[in-house]
Amino acid sequence: MRVFLIHGMGRTPASFALLRHRLRGAGHDVHGFHYMVTRETLAQIAARFRARVQQAADDDEPFAVVGHSLGNVITRLCLPLPGLCRFVMLAPPNRPPVMARALRAHSLLRPVFRALTQDAGDKLADDDFYARLPVPAVPSLIIAGNHGPRQRWLPFGGARSDGIVAVDETRLPGVPHVEVHALHTFLMNDARVGRLVNDFLAHGDAAALVDGLRDGVRHDIRQDIRHNLHHGEDGDDAGSARRGHGAGSQAAEESPPLTFSAACSIEFALVLGEREKHLAGR
Repeated sequence: MRVFLIHGMGRTPASFALLRHRLRGAGHDVHGFHYMVTRETLAQIAARFRARVQQAADDDEPFAVVGHSLGNVITRLCLPLPGLCRFVMLAPPNRPPVMARALRAHSLLRPVFRALTQDAGDKLADDDFYARLPVPAVPSLIIAGNHGPRQRWLPFGGARSDGIVAVDETRLPGVPHVEVHALHTFLMNDARVGRLVNDFLAHGDAAALVDGLRDGVRHDIRQDIRHNLHHGEDGDDAGSARRGHGAGSQAAEESPPLTFSAACSIEFALVLGEREKHLAGR
């Protein structure tokens, strides 16, 4: 299946490096998309993303979109998208995030927030914008992180969050919802997220997937979670080596610290390069 990846605010396509690898390993034809909220409005980004998808998509072949954070808001602005058959939302702010509202209302931080987020920051704190935002009518799955700090002095208070978006802010009525023990910024790199996304893209039944996880039907995923708890979340590679099996292909896929470090370095370099070009063009 053709899959389009759209990253979050302040990120680049490199943030999807590990998930892209996992999707391609499952046989998907993966395409990326890049944007910067300091250069375009959300409406302009959405129009460009829609054109990108329509240009690359085959009229006779359905496609999927996997978004992270603001990428999901941009995708929803494009709805309906002809040919879209699956939509995976990773850490989506599906209602005005309390974090965005807190930063926008802070007298000292508001200028910084506005400079970094521009039109996107305004929209994220706008109830009317969200009221007009289309809801997906195709099979969709929401995956939310819940590993954020739970301190009373934070905007979330004691509510579960991924450190940026509260779990309750990711929900949409009627859309199956899964929580994983991960932070917002690195949610897409979690091995369990990769398995969930590939499973959903293959079968398209998010409700059955969520029910299976809840009822213990998905024995393979539960076994993986127990293994990670025992060996460490990224311990597949090391565990295989200790058992004398070497670093097999699955272990290499699930536990690639060098690849992860390289992806972070590449993304950081891309962000700096884009920033330098932006400043040079002023």
